[in-house]
Amino acid sequence: MSHTTGWGRDFATRVKDNEIHGAAAENIAVGRMGLDKLFAMWMASPPHRRNMLDQRFTRFGLAYSEAASGSSQRYWALVLAS
Repeated sequence: MSHTTGWGRDFATRVKDNEIHGAAAENIAVGRMGLDKLFAMWMASPPHRRNMLDQRFTRFGLAYSEAASGSSQRYWALVLAS
């Protein structure tokens, strides 16, 4: 996974295009996991943990998409903003 979309739009561009002003961060993950495992993984990763515990962030969006093949593979994104 990458913070740049298949259309070449990086995170900073997507944030700006969506009129998010101020601090913002994105945690991404891929795998066959539910919320408990996902957040345990992010909390065990210093950069991801730092994003989630940053007191500047007062808004968030969390979403996942499943693989088109019908497998249980999920692509997760958590966007945090002030």
